Amino acid sequence: MVSLACLFTAVLAVLPAGLNAYPNPLPFTGDITSPLGSSPTMCKLGATYFIFTGGIGIPIYTSADLVAWTHVGSVFPAGAPWTAPYTGGDNLKLWAPDCRIVNGAFRLFYAASTLGSQNSAIFYAYSTTGASGTWTNGGLVLSSSAADDFNASSFISSSLFHAQVIQLGYRSQPEYPVPYLSFGSYWSGIKGVQLNPTTYLPLSATYDSLAYRDNGVEPMGLPNSEEAPVIWHYGDFWYLFTSWNADKAYYQIHVARSSTYNSGYIGEAGLAALDNGGTLILPAHDLILGPGGQDIFVDTDGTPYIVYHYKVGTALTHQIGLNKLNMSTGWPVVI
Repeated sequence: MVSLACLFTAVLAVLPAGLNAYPNPLPFTGDITSPLGSSPTMCKLGATYFIFTGGIGIPIYTSADLVAWTHVGSVFPAGAPWTAPYTGGDNLKLWAPDCRIVNGAFRLFYAASTLGSQNSAIFYAYSTTGASGTWTNGGLVLSSSAADDFNASSFISSSLFHAQVIQLGYRSQPEYPVPYLSFGSYWSGIKGVQLNPTTYLPLSATYDSLAYRDNGVEPMGLPNSEEAPVIWHYGDFWYLFTSWNADKAYYQIHVARSSTYNSGYIGEAGLAALDNGGTLILPAHDLILGPGGQDIFVDTDGTPYIVYHYKVGTALTHQIGLNKLNMSTGWPVVI
C-alpha cells in the first residue's frame, strides 16, 4: 500500500518549479507521520539522523540519508506519568520536543500541556543511544499556571510551543558556557532563561523577553499568536525563528536576529521582535498548509536545515518538511 506521505511527495515532485515562490519540502520516503506528528526536532549521532515529534510518547524516526525514514518507537513507550498534572494523564499531550547532543549523549526537552491552557510545563529526558525505551526522565525544568503572564507551553490549532535549548559554546562560543532555554506560546510572548549546565534548572526566576506580537485577533479568534521559538547562532548573529498565527492556512515561519542571544532581536525591515517584528521566510504555498513548529539542524558538513510540520488539505496528521537554508545574505532563505 502506498502511504499518504509517499503519494504527496510524488505529487510535489511533478509540480512545475514556477508554480511556487517558496520551495516545497525535500522528498521523504517511509512512514514519517504520527497521530500528532507535529513540531519536529532533528539531531544526529554518528551516521544516524533522528527526528522526534509531538505525539503519543514522543515518536522517534531514524534515517541514514535524510530521505528514507523509519519509525523506531517512542521516547516513552510506557507513558510519562510524571506529566499527568499538566496533561490529565493523556500521553498524546507530549509535544514540541527539542533534541540536542551534549557530550555525546541525547538531551531532549519537551512540553506537557492541554489545549489552550497555561497549566503547562517543560521537562527533559536523556539517553546515550536515542533508542526507544532507553530514555531517563530528567525531571521538571519549569512550569506555568493561570497566575503567570506567560505560558510554558500551549497547543492551539495546529501549532505548538517549542522548547528550544541552545548549548551556548557548542559552536565555538567559549564565552557562553551556559545553556539557554527559549520558550513561550501566546500570552506575553517568547521568553528565555539560562539553565544550570548540570541540573538544567533555571538560574533565575526572572525571564528575558525576546519577542511579542500585539496583533489583535487571528482568524480563529486568538490574539498574540507567536510560539515555537528556536535560537540559532550563525556568523555574527543570533537568529530567533518563531511560528505566527493560529489557523493552519495562516501558520507561517518568521525570523529576527540580534548580536546577542537574550535581547535585541529585529526583523529585516528594522522592526523589533518585541514590537511585532520578524521576517517571513516560509508561509503556506502550493499544497503546503501551515508550515511551522520548526527546528534548525546543522549537519556535520556545516549545511543548515530547517525542519517543520505542515498539513495537506483536511488531513488530521501533520507531514514533516525539511529544507536547506541559504545564509549568503545574512538572513535565512529557505531553499
